[in-house]
Amino acid sequence: MKSSDLRELFLKAGKSLILNSPAEIKVVDGDVEVWGARISGELRIDGEAPLLIESISDSRLLVRSSSSPVETRVPDSWREVESEVESGTIVFIGSSDSGKSSMITYLANKLVEKGLEVGIVDSDIGQKDIGPVGTISSAVFSNPPVIPWLREPDAMYFIGDKTPRGHLLPMVVGVKLLADMTRADAVLVNTTGYVSDDAAVELKLRKIEVLQPDLVVGIEDGSLSHLLPRIPPSFKRIQVKVPGEIRKKSLAERAERRRKNVERYIRGAGEIELDIDSVFIQWSPLGGGSMKNDLLDFLSRELKAKVICGHEGPSSIYILAESCPNAENVRKIEIFTGKRVIVETLNDYMNLYVGLLDDRGFCKGVGLLKGISNGKIRVLTRYNRPSGLRFGFIKFSDDGFEVGRREICRY
Repeated sequence: MKSSDLRELFLKAGKSLILNSPAEIKVVDGDVEVWGARISGELRIDGEAPLLIESISDSRLLVRSSSSPVETRVPDSWREVESEVESGTIVFIGSSDSGKSSMITYLANKLVEKGLEVGIVDSDIGQKDIGPVGTISSAVFSNPPVIPWLREPDAMYFIGDKTPRGHLLPMVVGVKLLADMTRADAVLVNTTGYVSDDAAVELKLRKIEVLQPDLVVGIEDGSLSHLLPRIPPSFKRIQVKVPGEIRKKSLAERAERRRKNVERYIRGAGEIELDIDSVFIQWSPLGGGSMKNDLLDFLSRELKAKVICGHEGPSSIYILAESCPNAENVRKIEIFTGKRVIVETLNDYMNLYVGLLDDRGFCKGVGLLKGISNGKIRVLTRYNRPSGLRFGFIKFSDDGFEVGRREICRY
């Protein structure tokens, strides 16, 4: 930012505005809050984020920013929820762009200013506030976070996708584990905007069941009418309307936000090489396949495609091959075994999003799978000491663009 970007702003008491960072704010006179956090002197935000500035009294500010300020207001619903929150676990439910993240940011700052230690568990895996896309993540704040989404997470659980669909059990397990690990006076749990079908309702209800929250905040725009009444009456809940001040983001804006997030966590990464036999691997037959060499050779001959590894379960055979076998050959194996044959290929793993795990299965970093050969696996990542890998379901380029999804061979 150049000196020519300097603006002098006068705000009447009770007035608010939004501007985008990177930004510098200097309070010359008056009382000012940013996302509910009282600031004095100078505040510099280097990352990209919207800044909600509210003038508590008549104020004069000096501001440097690449964007022009836009007038807005702090929603009444935020103050309503703030008056109900003291401590404990609070779960926030609402559709996409209902303002869950903004309300949580405001409340986190307000609660810390009251002397509470505040934890945020971010389980919105597609539009992350804390940590990388595809993870459930958490952070604890003893000082006002101002903008929590610029903070690195304290703990992460890898899901590996931008949507909870197909991953309901890991979503419930991950949010429960991280909420239990988050030692704070108040724990604010953000959830995805996935609320539209029966599976979404079950996901939210099971999260509430395992978390046993002290308060459920439903931000209603008409999409929660089939969900909120099903919450057991023993759980206290508040229902507020989606603030009119919240702007809906387009699909392109949401995709770009994910891209920037992934690029942020891949930037500066280097390739590491791991021995497949030295790490535990989840959500892939690779490294954990139970098939013996004679069975692998048999399948390779019959399918006429090199089978690298596989696992045989009660009703299915899950294999990793160098290429997709012919459909007729797959059907022969299915008839012979009476089991469904599920095939993935090495090529479909390239640039697959992966989580790098510690010895307890918690995510310590994310990366992109770059190659598998000769008993080795190569991953582009900033974390180089994993005990295990968990394979995700989405593929990204090195600069964060989504380039496909993990697929099985279709017949």
